[in-house]
Amino acid sequence: MGLLEHRKEHAITMPEADAYANLQQRQRLVATQEVAIAQEDILRFQTEVTSLHERTRAREAELAAWRRELERLS
Repeated sequence: MGLLEHRKEHAITMPEADAYANLQQRQRLVATQEVAIAQEDILRFQTEVTSLHERTRAREAELAAWRRELERLS
């Protein structure tokens, strides 16, 4: 609902309409900030997951090397 329609429907004055518009603008700003924070969290999570995958691959390679060494010694 646009501001004009809201004003007509609720018979509000111009100062009330301005306050309503300001409230909507603040709500959009807060929502935009929340989205930015969520995107940062997602990026941080993706970076951590990538790091965990890399460490897992390195440990699996190390384990495979130990297994080969054990087989060689057996």
